[in-house]
Amino acid sequence: MEYALRKALLVAVGLSSLFTVALFFVMLEALRVINVVLVNAFPDWGLTFDLEKMREVAEFLRPVGYVGFVAVLVGCSAFQGPQPTG
Repeated sequence: MEYALRKALLVAVGLSSLFTVALFFVMLEALRVINVVLVNAFPDWGLTFDLEKMREVAEFLRPVGYVGFVAVLVGCSAFQGPQPTG
């Protein structure tokens, strides 16, 4: 019986270690991929100010911001917290 518990614990520790390492790798890789996508998607104006291009990007992002804002409002209004009992 003790051998089976010890083996189960060893397997659980091994799998949790593997999961932790994989999650860490995915976190780092996701950050790299998101960075590449954002750098390619949004121009770097640097010292050159192309106002027309800035307006285009702002007009493109405005609806995205509105959708995110509404999602946060809906999510917050849907959460009611713990209900008192008694």
